Amino acid sequence: MGLNKGALIAGLDSALRSASPGEDSVSQIVSAMADAIEAYVKSGVVIAHVSGGGCTYSGNHPPVTSTGEIT
Repeated sequence: MGLNKGALIAGLDSALRSASPGEDSVSQIVSAMADAIEAYVKSGVVIAHVSGGGCTYSGNHPPVTSTGEIT
């Protein structure tokens, strides 16, 4: 699964730089970091190669490939 590491780095950098000084700055940073990580994970595409299973096809069945996004 290919992910955009540069976008994660930018998001975490932004999270750390955007917090206002004060008592709730840790909450702001943690929330912004969670948003950056969520966006990073959701930027990936999952490719699954499946062989076998409950297929009723007779003969040599080619492997099945399924591609989808993380939501």
